[in-house]
Amino acid sequence: TSSAARIVIDMKELKFVGSSHISMFVQALRDFQERSPVKAQLVNVSSEFRKVFKAYDETSVLDYVDENSGDFGSGIDS
Repeated sequence: TSSAARIVIDMKELKFVGSSHISMFVQALRDFQERSPVKAQLVNVSSEFRKVFKAYDETSVLDYVDENSGDFGSGIDS
């Protein structure tokens, strides 16, 4: 088991995001990844949002984790 710190963003309740906000979100994660050794992970991202996020993520900064894989951090409220 890895003891590395990480940030897990649960996207389960995400229903709608405007394009300007997606761009800002991806840029914020990109900036965070450049300045921090902590890895941010997205969990419960629908296939529709993955497609949209990938269109804005030209540097592949987003890390998608399958909720059922158990690869995301502990202590997440279900």
